Amino acid sequence: MIFLGAKWLLRSKTIIQFQIAESQKEFILKKPGLYSICSLGGGYFHKLDIYELEISKKRNQQIIELKDTFPKWRFRKNLKMFIEYKQFKILEIGNYLITIKNQDYKTSNRPILIKESVNVFKRILGILFLVFGVNGSFWSFYLALNPTPFV
Repeated sequence: MIFLGAKWLLRSKTIIQFQIAESQKEFILKKPGLYSICSLGGGYFHKLDIYELEISKKRNQQIIELKDTFPKWRFRKNLKMFIEYKQFKILEIGNYLITIKNQDYKTSNRPILIKESVNVFKRILGILFLVFGVNGSFWSFYLALNPTPFV
């Protein structure tokens, strides 16, 4: 149970990281699944609302639908706080292109990160599995060392 919870919570393989100043960036997705767009600055995600983000398949310019994440999960990567801002689902592998419009010169050096993600249900189950697994392990060791704790 601990392993499954940790696997779901810690699954965050980074696909690409770049600066907002780069208005277009190409990246390759090698497997279908759920991905998220993240921004540096854990509590300041509202500043990303001024940007227009667009992801399209490079071959046929098909635009991928972006959805807001709820709740906006925070995580650390290389001692920096990131927040998941948008999510998108990919059904076909291949080359994709992210375009950022309406850039603000003040925050143009802020990094954007695209990473693998898990849905909300799996993330909450991962938290519960991790908590119950650690708790169960603790009580197992405690009862093995002291078989009659309440006598």
